[in-house]
Amino acid sequence: MQQSKKIDTQVLENHVKEVLQGAKTKLNDLNSDIDKLQHENGDLQRQVDQAAQQKSELQNKNRSLQENHKRLKQHNDDLARQKAEL
Repeated sequence: MQQSKKIDTQVLENHVKEVLQGAKTKLNDLNSDIDKLQHENGDLQRQVDQAAQQKSELQNKNRSLQENHKRLKQHNDDLARQKAEL
């Protein structure tokens, strides 16, 4: 009976070691995946930040062009009035 218990204990101990080793391997794999995802997230965040900066710059340029267009249209209207008066 004592021998049977020792064998069962050894089998159980080996099984626990295998399970723990498998869990460690999975944790290492998950940590590697987390590192990759964090790096990818950082890259994507930089792209989002760059896009936001470009958007802001384009909005400012668009605003400037609209103002310039408005001034040119006004100037053109003034010239057309002057021409009509001549």
